[in-house]
Amino acid sequence: MRLCNIIILPAFFAILVYGGLSPAYSEDKAAAPAPAVKADAKPELFTVVRLVIAKDVKDREPVDIVDVLPASTDKAYCFLEVKDVSVDTDAEFVWYLGDKEMRATSVTLKQGPRWRTYANKTINGLRGNWRVDVRDANGKVLKSVSFKVE
Repeated sequence: MRLCNIIILPAFFAILVYGGLSPAYSEDKAAAPAPAVKADAKPELFTVVRLVIAKDVKDREPVDIVDVLPASTDKAYCFLEVKDVSVDTDAEFVWYLGDKEMRATSVTLKQGPRWRTYANKTINGLRGNWRVDVRDANGKVLKSVSFKVE
């Protein structure tokens, strides 16, 4: 009977004290529920640091950043700098004149801490309000930049 008291009583006592749970668990310190996430939510593939329109790009940097270009300009350059590229992915530059899509160009971004790239568009003297949207591989518009040709 002594053997029974040595083994069973401490086990019974542990169940009474801890309620059958491990000592590390506390109802007062229960883990907070995970934040609600939409079922269709997708993680960010990269973060846009800089998106500008320039007259040119040299040594992976924009040259002559502008908001207005003369109609005589041959090409406009849209320069993009991103950070925290989580996986190899694509970024898409979508050029609009007013609400009309004029061109879409995709570029590949490799996984890494920082990328600089650009796309260009021949203007052909097309005057008006232009916009370039940068979309991730999921089609989400991450940032837009506007400029005018006059």
